[in-house]
Parts: sequence; structure tokens; C-alpha cells
Amino acid sequence: MKQHHYLLEDLRAAEDAVVTLENAGIPPRQIHVFHNDHLAMQKRNMNDASFISELDILHAGERGLLVGLFAAGLVAFIIWELMAGHEVVAMVSVFAGLVAMGFCTWLGGMIGASSDNYRIQPYHDHIAKGGSVIIVDVNLGKELFVLDTMATIHPEALHKGLSSSIDNPVAGSFFLRKRAEW
Repeated sequence: MKQHHYLLEDLRAAEDAVVTLENAGIPPRQIHVFHNDHLAMQKRNMNDASFISELDILHAGERGLLVGLFAAGLVAFIIWELMAGHEVVAMVSVFAGLVAMGFCTWLGGMIGASSDNYRIQPYHDHIAKGGSVIIVDVNLGKELFVLDTMATIHPEALHKGLSSSIDNPVAGSFFLRKRAEW
């Protein structure tokens, strides 16, 4: 499944685009709207993006896990060499490696909790100025249909990108953008 990113100038335009997409047969759970006024989105019964979608917790946690795997191997090797010949060396090495991996994963998640999701980082300034971003999860068979529908009915919606709906820990910038309250 691919995700198409659309920039719209305000919440009213985003609401119109969401209604168009829903009428075209896209389920509401596949339409994610990012805007700085969550209360206005709730009043309009729009599918407001969840905090998991807004924050980079999962993505940064996955990066932390990758770093943690390397750190776990390094810590386990060092302890194995330092405690060579001791009868509990294997158990201590495995435990220390698991602690190192868990800490790195936790730290990555905490860093991600204070950062924008890597998919919406490029649109941070647009959202902060009152604009809206719609990310539509599209099955491969409906991709051209959605592109044509949005281009025909909402030419003001700028198609700004394409991404995968599966998190890729190496995608995005390695310098996370600090999340500011919109």
C-alpha cells in the first residue's frame, strides 16, 4: 500500500477533499489529516491523525532497536572477553546485551516522542501556518483512480509526495525535527 501526500491551504479545503475521497470509495481509516487545530477537526467530524501518526515514536524506536542490536553485540563481546573463564559469562553477556538493546530502543522512542513523524516533517512549516496535509493510503489497484479524482475535483490540492505505508527505519532525515505545539 502506498501513501499519497496532498497539501491544502486550510481546513475547509481539506474537509472538501476528504468528503470527495470518501465518496470515491476510500475508507475513512485510510485518510489521515494533519492540521494544527484538532478541536476544529473534531467538530467537523474529520479523521484526525492520531498522536502515533504525528510523532516519530515507532520510527525512532525502530532506529533505536537497530543501534541497540549493534550495542548489544558490542557489550556482550566486551563482557565475554573481560569475564573469560568465569562460569556465568554466557548468562551475564546475554543479560547485558539485552539491557543495552532495550535501553537503545527506549531512548529512540523517547527521542521520537519529541519529534514530528518523518513523513510529515517536510510539511511542518505548512501545518504551523494553518495549512492541512492529507495522507491517503491507497491500494495499488486504486492509485490512478485517486490521483485522477484529486487532480480533477481538487486541483488546488498539491500532490507533494509518495511514501510506503510500512515504516522504514532508515528512511527520513537522521536529524529529527523537534515537534512544536501547533
